[in-house]
Amino acid sequence: MQNQLALSALVGSDILSLITTGMYDTPMAIYREYVQNSVDSFSSTCDIQDMKIEITLDRRERSVRIQDNGSGLTHKKSLQELLPIAKSDKNRESNRGFRGIGRLSGLAFSKSVVFTTRAKEEQQITRITWDGHALRNAISKRESIDLAIKECTTVEKFSSDEHPSHFFEVEIIGIERHAIGQVLNHDMVKNYISQVCPVPFLPDFPYATEVGEILRECKCPLEPKVILNGARIFRLHSKQLVFSESRYDFLSELETIRLSSADSDQPSAVVWITHSNYLGAIPKALGIRGIRAHAGNIQIGDETVFNHLFQEERFNSWCIGEIHILDHRIVPNGRRDYFEPGAHLRNLENQVSAIANQITVRCRTASHVRNQNKKFYATLQRLEDTYQLATSEYISNDCARNITKRSIDEICELRKYINSSKENALGEKTEEILKTLGDRFQKFSPRGGRPKGFKGIKASEIPVYRNVFSNLVQVVPSPQTAEKIIKAIIKEAQNIQN
Repeated sequence: MQNQLALSALVGSDILSLITTGMYDTPMAIYREYVQNSVDSFSSTCDIQDMKIEITLDRRERSVRIQDNGSGLTHKKSLQELLPIAKSDKNRESNRGFRGIGRLSGLAFSKSVVFTTRAKEEQQITRITWDGHALRNAISKRESIDLAIKECTTVEKFSSDEHPSHFFEVEIIGIERHAIGQVLNHDMVKNYISQVCPVPFLPDFPYATEVGEILRECKCPLEPKVILNGARIFRLHSKQLVFSESRYDFLSELETIRLSSADSDQPSAVVWITHSNYLGAIPKALGIRGIRAHAGNIQIGDETVFNHLFQEERFNSWCIGEIHILDHRIVPNGRRDYFEPGAHLRNLENQVSAIANQITVRCRTASHVRNQNKKFYATLQRLEDTYQLATSEYISNDCARNITKRSIDEICELRKYINSSKENALGEKTEEILKTLGDRFQKFSPRGGRPKGFKGIKASEIPVYRNVFSNLVQVVPSPQTAEKIIKAIIKEAQNIQN
């Protein structure tokens, strides 16, 4: 068109600020973006044998280096892929990243980002440096995008025997001080990569083989060796769930589900969930709780990504599982914290809501079972305390017979309830436990003679004490508490008489 405006007149340099500092709410996202780009390079070249990504943190130099042993880029390809912005030829169906933005994520949190690479077929190495300080100056001057890119980038081509024959490396130099606490924190980086990036499960995860087979069948495994400062990183899942030093749970069942597509026979996603006894919210520090979303085996969002599909959000933190998206029409948004809206996403959400409801039922059932057990064993302990009080001889024989009779009646009612209840969650031994305790009460008979517990108390005063204690038992709901009060009174009386 004759009046068509130049691109620089249509798009301002502020777009550079949006796709660097404006795109990422956490500096840890740089690891997702750069590992994702490395995985895509392996995937696109089908060179998936011995995939390795090495990450080196250098706190002294305030830098991060991420290097992979992929096929690398030629000089021509480097200029085509590492200089333009938001211009990517990646395939949405097979690649994890596709917008041509993620490679600049490091500029949001550092002084400069340096890309160094060599392809198998080339002798020389290409190095492209993005200067963050120059970029911010260009943005503040509102220069055109083309001019801003020229001013903040430098391109070098050189020979070196110190570098691998083929590789791709990104170095993030001069990490800003506000990001150092996360980006250069070894434990935080390890934890983040373990959850977000496509690394394998630990050997002691009991369902590692089954989940791996499911992902291979659905063509979304790709698990490179990700090495952080010399140590390989694995997923954080294991058989045991540790809530505290004295409270833990175990994974007991793996459930897999294929979610249907809205308009084809191919699944839109595959789901795996590990079930446990659902004791409550899994500690966040374990790094595995929640039903999580993955696209290309890269996590989308965090553990709360599907919270809105649970009737009660808290129950998402009680479970463990992943939903691996297979339908390329369900697209992660630019921030990769959820998906772009559309009919195919709504179809997915409807099916995930049904899964969330099933998990909620399991959580509620498990909670009901625990409450039943807790109440039963509390009642059992109270009956045991009542038996001990009845046989203590602190109370009158009539009172002992009365509380014994009430206890026998209560045991009979409990046994009737358990036998008639359709949701007996207490187990088969319950009837046996109650029968044994009931037999003990049935055989109880108050003894005559001087009670042993009143040693040091005048014989003439004992009936008065027993009468007082019998009345006390009627008003104190806990037999254990009543016995403690009785013993305290007798001890005080003994001290006075002595």
